[in-house]
Amino acid sequence: MDTENKEIQVAHRSFSSFASWVRCGKAWELERKLQAPSEPAWWFVGGQAFHSAAELFLLKEFKKSQDAGKYADVPF
Repeated sequence: MDTENKEIQVAHRSFSSFASWVRCGKAWELERKLQAPSEPAWWFVGGQAFHSAAELFLLKEFKKSQDAGKYADVPF
């Protein structure tokens, strides 16, 4: 059989998908191929809560500042 001239077709994979597969093939299969449900890590939830609270605090302080009138047209 002449395999020398045959092309191998490979589906496109993103770099992050490839890097995930290199890191752990089984985790890639569960996440990407089988789309198994997963829970977010606690640090993502905590980080999101922290950043939301910080944003609310800073927006409140910005609105209270005397310079807020200068930037009234900036959408928030």
